[in-house]
Amino acid sequence: MNEHTTLRRPKKLVVCCDGTWIDSDNGELVNNGTWLNPKWEVQDPSNVTRIGRAILCEDSQFRPQIVFYQAGIGTGPSTLEKLVGGGTGAGLTENVREAYCFLTNNYVDGDLIYLTGFSRGAFTARSIADLIGCVGLLGKHAMQHFYRVFEDYEHAGEEDCEVTLTHDIPDFRITLPSSNMPMQVRRESYLEAYRKELERHRLTRGVEIQAIGVWDTVGRPLFSHMRTCRIAMHTTILLSFLTPPFSFFFFLTKKREREKEAIILRRY
Repeated sequence: MNEHTTLRRPKKLVVCCDGTWIDSDNGELVNNGTWLNPKWEVQDPSNVTRIGRAILCEDSQFRPQIVFYQAGIGTGPSTLEKLVGGGTGAGLTENVREAYCFLTNNYVDGDLIYLTGFSRGAFTARSIADLIGCVGLLGKHAMQHFYRVFEDYEHAGEEDCEVTLTHDIPDFRITLPSSNMPMQVRRESYLEAYRKELERHRLTRGVEIQAIGVWDTVGRPLFSHMRTCRIAMHTTILLSFLTPPFSFFFFLTKKREREKEAIILRRY
């Protein structure tokens, strides 16, 4: 090994997805009074925000810990966006795509992935895991096809579904499952064949999620193509937090003594 050669330390990528109407990173105002006597104050940092801010830049083994914070849906600048986003869940799909793109742009083989979220942010975190479990994590070179892949993923198993990725890659072909199968069986069969074809074209790779920490999961009330499927991860934890001041270490593994697989936080 020469003097210019260095060993790369695997990163820990932590995706923190906040709940509906919560954007505590940007000073979102909330009414702590009444409609007749409003009292507008800056929103207190949510537990998702606290987790993101508490994570150290490096763990005890000097490995980078990179945080991606995502504001909740319904935090747009207009009242209409707030009402539509909060009432219907509009924007969840885009949040899933955005967080997935963050992972794709930053993940290198050997890195560790952690997902956490609250309310519809919990739904987002679980949907990201579902997407990775179904189609893998696309390589950067394959991201030009991401919206086709995501569209195929959303409509997988539907009777009239088609493989839209063939518009970009003509020889990308799978055999569609029989319409006589139950919907969930068709979906799983479709996605299994779809992933194998992605792998054959060297567009994706299998990635293990270390853990998902979520609480108070809420999905989209009016529509949702996303469903939970088998995902490769160590554990899912349903979390409950105390109000500040509080003190915690957020370990997302089955074996707490294995610090190398935990996210290292500051103590509050």
